[in-house]
Amino acid sequence: MFGFFDFDFKKFLIVVLILALPLISLNLERRDNESETKWYQKPILWVVHPTQKAFTDFSQGVARTTSEYLNLIDIKKENRILKEELATIKQSLSEREELKLENDRLRKMLEFGHDVSHQMLAAQVTAVDLFSSEYSSLKINKGTNNGIKKWMAVITHEGVVGYVLNTTAEYSTILALTDRNAVIDAIVQRTRARGISEGVGRDLSRLKYLNRTDDVEMGDLIVTSGLDGLFPKGFPLGIVSKVSKKAFGVTQDVEFRPSVDINRVEEVFVVLTPKNPLTTPTPSPTTQPSPGAKAKQ
Repeated sequence: MFGFFDFDFKKFLIVVLILALPLISLNLERRDNESETKWYQKPILWVVHPTQKAFTDFSQGVARTTSEYLNLIDIKKENRILKEELATIKQSLSEREELKLENDRLRKMLEFGHDVSHQMLAAQVTAVDLFSSEYSSLKINKGTNNGIKKWMAVITHEGVVGYVLNTTAEYSTILALTDRNAVIDAIVQRTRARGISEGVGRDLSRLKYLNRTDDVEMGDLIVTSGLDGLFPKGFPLGIVSKVSKKAFGVTQDVEFRPSVDINRVEEVFVVLTPKNPLTTPTPSPTTQPSPGAKAKQ
């Protein structure tokens, strides 16, 4: 009998909905201010807004990241292109500088060739001896086919390089004045004191057989005497770098630095007709070029 009063949640919920429907209907028909959020929209917005904001922030973040990534790719590509262009420009500048230096050398040689009355033949150095500190030799791209003979003098506009030691049809070997077997008749330009130039090493020579009383000072210019019938007179050999006299003796020791850097010379002149040809000098029979010559790269 008391079962009728037992609480049934489902029945209670149905009753509440039946009673609330008229009120909901009336509120839906009420004209609210268009700018105001309707009361039934507020719960929905309260739930949806955080999700929508999170999605919007995420979308914007992805868009920014994608844009930055694409910009980074473009920057890397542009950077690579700029590096390639810079390398090309550097190579072009290097080539132009090399051409300028070569033109300067050739211009000086041309002017030198016009100023000198001797018949000379221009040649290019193709190899330099780099393996010995005592022997100094070079190889040039001219030989007997061009009229070159053994013992002919080899010079540049800066001074003496050496003389032809061996020659073939296509090339010749030059014994540099710094080679210990190279001998050249020489004088001190300032005082005319005479001696014999003899090589000491790759970048040094000495003037032998000077009298103790001969006036020689640091900085004096040593030139060819022209008395050996090999070199024309007055071509620079080098600058005196050391003068020493022993307590006893009739001679003095004089060393000089060659005017021409043998390791850097690229073009030379071979003197075909000396001005005052005398008896051809004959260096020591043991004179030999260094066993090998390393070609320039």
